[in-house]
Amino acid sequence: MLLELHVRNFAIAERVDLTFRPGFNVLTGETGAGKSIVVDALLFLLGARIGSDVIRTGADGCLVEGLFDLTGVPHVGELLDELGIERDDGQLVLVREMSSSGRSRCRVNGRLVTVSVLGRIAQHLVDIHGQHDHQALLKPEAHLTWLDLYAGEEAAGLARRVSGLWRRYRDTVRKLTEWETQSRERERRRDLLLFQLNEIDAAQLKIGEDEELRARHRVLANAEKLFETLATGYNNLRDGFGEGPGAVDLLEATAQLLSEAVQWLPEIAAVVELVESAAAQAGEAAHMLRQARDRVQADPAELARVEERLALIDRLQRKYGDDVAAILAYRDDIARELSSEELSEEGYQRLTEERETLHDDLVSAASELSRVRREAALRLEQEMAQELSALSLENAQFTVAISHVPSEAPDAIAIDGSRLACSERGIDRVEFLFSANPGESPRPLAKIASGGELSRTMLALKSLMARHDAVPTLIFDEVDAGIGGRTATAVAQRIARLAQSHQVLVVTHLAQIACVADHHMHVEKVTAAGRTTSSVRTLSRDERVLEIARMLDGTTSETTLQRAKELLATQPGKPRKAV
Repeated sequence: MLLELHVRNFAIAERVDLTFRPGFNVLTGETGAGKSIVVDALLFLLGARIGSDVIRTGADGCLVEGLFDLTGVPHVGELLDELGIERDDGQLVLVREMSSSGRSRCRVNGRLVTVSVLGRIAQHLVDIHGQHDHQALLKPEAHLTWLDLYAGEEAAGLARRVSGLWRRYRDTVRKLTEWETQSRERERRRDLLLFQLNEIDAAQLKIGEDEELRARHRVLANAEKLFETLATGYNNLRDGFGEGPGAVDLLEATAQLLSEAVQWLPEIAAVVELVESAAAQAGEAAHMLRQARDRVQADPAELARVEERLALIDRLQRKYGDDVAAILAYRDDIARELSSEELSEEGYQRLTEERETLHDDLVSAASELSRVRREAALRLEQEMAQELSALSLENAQFTVAISHVPSEAPDAIAIDGSRLACSERGIDRVEFLFSANPGESPRPLAKIASGGELSRTMLALKSLMARHDAVPTLIFDEVDAGIGGRTATAVAQRIARLAQSHQVLVVTHLAQIACVADHHMHVEKVTAAGRTTSSVRTLSRDERVLEIARMLDGTTSETTLQRAKELLATQPGKPRKAV
């Protein structure tokens, strides 16, 4: 329940402090005094998007603060616990402020929160029916929401199940459709990958093979010249240059000669060792050259085989990678892709089976939800007839039309031999039909209902929905649009009945409604020093008589004052449930 509302620099309201009570609260005042500013400030506090132009001229920003009693709404406390926001002795303080730059800040029990979190909490506290909200009745897409709310928890549970099943069913159908649409491209891709895999596997490549072949090719391609070079090197080391001895023989002879001189000149012993080492190394080099020379032989057949193998590898490199290692890595990639394709085929079968299972489950849940809605629609029609009669629409007919839409879309579902369009809200299309006069068939509200009829129809719906809605505070802004006289009295009585189980705040121009309220607040506009300000105050008994008189005919004559007293005196006390 809303206990207090504090408004600072919002529109023309510089400073407004309001105290609300349980039951029926009413807000009245001259046209343009600023009554709807209170409702707009509440909308702002509860998370509505409002531009910075609402800030009072000359102010740096605006602020709205509300104090709520959480008695009777334990789910709000549970939500606060879920959000990690501390409770404060069963009370809740919401604060929202906006700077002139348009930036707003929100607090819940002193903790900064986002606007979305603020709105998530606020939707459980206050339900505001603005002066234009009856236009929602003209939109059939909103009618299903009303019907489900009226149908209660059974419909809500089924609706949640249908929504979850529908999303899964729709996604499965989409995946299958994509698969079937792309199947030809997948077959072409599969054929290409198989060809590439077979081509690479047929080559029987080995990592490093390309480098080994190129090295072997260099030897075979230059065999004759290489043999001549190796042979000459060997001859020079072992067989001598021309007719003379070879380098090995000369080094060995030199070492022998110098070793004889060591006895006379000991310091050349190191030289002898160096020469002997050089002779040994030259001998080893000659031996290695001879072995290499003997291995080098011109072999045109082998050269042709190496060149053919290198040509194959080069061709594969141009297509699949820079070297054998890259080619083999690519081969593994396409093998995995082909394996994935095979798994996808299995996945396709699984998806097909899943679609069938989801379809059957969705058909069952959607059919059951439709049954619950049809039963609720019959009850709603009966109760709306009573409500509308009490609101001076005795001859009105209110009908809930439920229909289904045939469809051949891939995600349509089959029920009783027909394929029907389905959505996350089920298979039902709901529209409220209305007839104000006997003999006229009910037709869409948008085509036949007047403004007054729409307002009363909305009030009737709100009255019924309040039984199923845990929101403790209901606000009606200009609910009296287009009505007067006996009808206004009927509307007042209906609101008074709502106030027995809810806290109600009504902004009205009608005395018949204002006189029924338990708590009367008056809005007035004051101009001083060139500035206009709206203020709100609670009326005393005598002040209330004056205000009711003004609302009756704009005067405070003795006759009007007497009539106002009579209206107030004829309002009996109203026992209430706890709000």
